[in-house]
Amino acid sequence: MFERLFNHPLHVWRQATLVFESGWSLPALCVAVALALAVVAFTLTRLQLSLRRRVLVGVLQGIALTGLLFMLWRPALQVEQLRNGENTVAWLLDGSRSMDTLDVDGQPRREAMLDALDDPSLFDTARFEHRFHAIGRIEGDSADPLDEPAVLPADREGSALPSGIDSLLTDVDGRGLAAVVLAGDGASTEPAPDAAWWNALAGAGVPVHTIGVGRSERVDDIELADVTLPERTPVGGTVAARVTIAHPPGAPAVRLRIERGATLLHVEDIALDPDAERTRHVARFVSDEPGLADLRFSLSGDEPDRHPANDVQHRLLQVDEQRRRVLYVEGEPRWEFKFLRRAVHADPQLEVVSLLRTSANKFYRQGVRDADELADGFPRDREELFAYDAVVIGSLSAAELDLDQQAALRDFVSVRGGSLLMLAGRSGLADGGWARSAVAPALPVTLDTGLDAETFRRERTALFPTRQGLRREWLSLAEPDTGEPERTNDASRSAWSGLPEVADRQSVGRPKPGAVVLLEMDDGEPAWVTQRYGLGSSHVFGTSGTWRWQMSLPVEDRRHERFWSNVLAMLVAERPDRLRIDVPMAVMRDGSAQTAVVTARDERFEMLGADALSVIAIAPDGERTPIRPSVDADAPGRFLVSVPADADGPWALEVSAASPGESPASVPTTATARWLVEADTAEDFDRLQHRDLLERIADVSGGSYLPLERIDELPALLARDNAADTRQARLPLWNMPALFLLILLAKGSEWIARLRWRRL
Repeated sequence: MFERLFNHPLHVWRQATLVFESGWSLPALCVAVALALAVVAFTLTRLQLSLRRRVLVGVLQGIALTGLLFMLWRPALQVEQLRNGENTVAWLLDGSRSMDTLDVDGQPRREAMLDALDDPSLFDTARFEHRFHAIGRIEGDSADPLDEPAVLPADREGSALPSGIDSLLTDVDGRGLAAVVLAGDGASTEPAPDAAWWNALAGAGVPVHTIGVGRSERVDDIELADVTLPERTPVGGTVAARVTIAHPPGAPAVRLRIERGATLLHVEDIALDPDAERTRHVARFVSDEPGLADLRFSLSGDEPDRHPANDVQHRLLQVDEQRRRVLYVEGEPRWEFKFLRRAVHADPQLEVVSLLRTSANKFYRQGVRDADELADGFPRDREELFAYDAVVIGSLSAAELDLDQQAALRDFVSVRGGSLLMLAGRSGLADGGWARSAVAPALPVTLDTGLDAETFRRERTALFPTRQGLRREWLSLAEPDTGEPERTNDASRSAWSGLPEVADRQSVGRPKPGAVVLLEMDDGEPAWVTQRYGLGSSHVFGTSGTWRWQMSLPVEDRRHERFWSNVLAMLVAERPDRLRIDVPMAVMRDGSAQTAVVTARDERFEMLGADALSVIAIAPDGERTPIRPSVDADAPGRFLVSVPADADGPWALEVSAASPGESPASVPTTATARWLVEADTAEDFDRLQHRDLLERIADVSGGSYLPLERIDELPALLARDNAADTRQARLPLWNMPALFLLILLAKGSEWIARLRWRRL
């Protein structure tokens, strides 16, 4: 109705500027109107009418004269008008497998989208030329041209959404790109776009209007969304697999099965969080068979699942006999030494090598691999010390180590990336002179530097975890909990509060800036303090009396064993290998190449060059292909390796490094990283509409988001928000029906009034 009365739609009026083509200005129009009103007023004084009737006639005549004068001034709207036929709207349509989901009024998403696009009113061919494209895969053309929406291929293998938008944000056949319309569920099978992509989208200046198809809330599908587990484990070690289950609120319990081939490793029922859409669970199992394990994680329930393909995840796990080595040095025989070794004796992941000083220049060795290991006491060169994964120092005076050994111990933390734990003792911490040693900068606390420091006392005290300590899983003494973090924290707090007091205590000094206190004594004094130092971490523990836990608790209570197993496992887990291979995806579901990051060091943990590396990609069929690494320009000492993974199955990247100066006969250090390739399965997971991503794309680019049921609003959005080529245009207004209607109503009303007054 507005357009019929005023010649043009309301949005055109809002964006336009009012001008007069007669050349006369608006003030001149106002003067003319004022003179006309004065003439009307003068003529009305000569009529024999009452004041009320004179005013009514004057208003009606004034309206008619103002309308006539406005028309004489020839008003027009000055607008930026599209160059018809010279601008293109690029449509990017999603026809991937996730668009076959039946959640749009009982229709598949793809069918519902094509039905909506069958409306010709969506395509303003007078203003824009419309081109159609299908979202493609990551490699090749990510936006395949289409003749019309109806020919959109079904069940496309993958949807590289960011790459598809990139390919359209250019001129199309030499014509200006006015806008992009993305229609689909927003699911993308390529990695999430980074900040550079978002900046490029914002800087392109082309609005992307998004049409969301499908439900954005999970209704009737339970999905095994993710599985995280370590790359390797020793034979007989306990593996903690963190599973994430996506589900609608109030979903029933499910059963998790973990299988290695025909062998069932673990099965348990998991109660899903009734108030959340994701449940995180820790499943623990033991893998006793060495070798590469292809593990199958699967969910099942009492009710049939509409999408069983997303109930299964596969992961690779290397099970070997390699154990992490801890060097434990004690300056005197004491109970803590005995009970600590006993606590971790049966742990298949740990190998504790102990060096006990029994008298001057005499040491008792346990856990050594041969007669030469530690034959001269504490290691005297860096290479020997750097062979260990963690070092524990008990009641040992700093003077027992020379300056080179102290510097090597400091560098063990900062350069090698190992973990150092200092225990309390009569000759430990400040009482052992460690505040004045070369190791002091690596410690997380500032110790008392006095020569007569006596901070060790045989006083019993209770230990309690701090808020930060409760967040450390390795400090939890409760039975392994697979529930929510809040319940895990409550169980850990309860387990700590029920422990007996430790036998002694020692002041650990003042924590340094950046250090974290994880345990406190009953009077609030720090008991366990830790910090990062260089590549590694250092810890101090203000007691050597945890052996009282073992002596005072029932024999079936394993909190003492659990504490030291967790502590030593944490210490060895944090240290980096000489050769480190990081692969971004444990499972490749789309894409044609895996790009790994390799960091290589020699025995002294100094960076190696590319010439020292031998890199081989191993395909599922066993074929070995040499690959030349490239230097990472952003991080010296790191190398990038691109592996073309074009076959399904387990892939491996084997990297060998020989240090300069080594004998050709010596065995080089080797590391292997593994991953699975399951091509074209990404569309089976996370089948919801990714509304957040679609809304963000529209917001960043200057477009708008519309759900499919409101697609009829799209033509107005395209007319308003576009980057089309335009020209200045003036749209005449003097012939608006509203003006003629206004004049007709004014004069008609005056004529009717005069008839009733009988005063024509």
